[in-house]
Amino acid sequence: MSLPNVRVPADSNGKRIKHDSVLEITYTGGLIAFAIGQFITLATSGVNGFVVKIVGTLTDGTITLQLDQASGQVCTNGENITSTAGIHATVVGTGTAYYVGGTVINGRNNALNGANVTALGSLQMGYLYGDPYVTSFGELKVAETKKLGTYKHTHDDQSRHFYTEVSGGGSVTWDTTSSYMLYSVGTNANAKAIRTSHRRHNYTPGNSNKAIFTIACGDTGKANNVREWGWGDEHEGIFFS
Repeated sequence: MSLPNVRVPADSNGKRIKHDSVLEITYTGGLIAFAIGQFITLATSGVNGFVVKIVGTLTDGTITLQLDQASGQVCTNGENITSTAGIHATVVGTGTAYYVGGTVINGRNNALNGANVTALGSLQMGYLYGDPYVTSFGELKVAETKKLGTYKHTHDDQSRHFYTEVSGGGSVTWDTTSSYMLYSVGTNANAKAIRTSHRRHNYTPGNSNKAIFTIACGDTGKANNVREWGWGDEHEGIFFS
């Protein structure tokens, strides 16, 4: 299978210039609305591709397909236009093919790796080592992260950094083997097992903060008690439960 191309006079039968093919299809008897980016198949003619333009109503109009490399380019009058959603409409005529050239930015090591253009006509940019980090305010993060606190229980229970409050049969214990803190309560409505850091990690206006917790729940919870973890104290904060 050759890539879509056109020939211009040059050597012998002409140089091949890669291009993209689009097909404008008139439809009628619409049942399901088309959507931009939807993959369309016409089984009889073998035409298939992605919808890039829609003009008309649910019942009648035209769609333009960006054709797949293996696609046919001539429709069969009256055949069904389908997608995974079902039958959308039927074809009127045989369609009109257009060959789209343009400025192509190719990869140096692979001429088939081209740059993508968004629906708004802008060049889609990316980062070599994954997506960039964006703050909670939608700003690109370029500065080094500043840690306000790190609490690991590898060597001890970090008791010098935390205030522990227990009552009603509640307990907070350090597992020396697996290096975690275990919070337990019974079904007593007044039971408590609370641990809060002495240091307050204050929010600075205009700067986003990020908190990472490692939590494992050993059961589905206890009646008359609420299980919460997060960033705050008994007066305010953000908690999961």
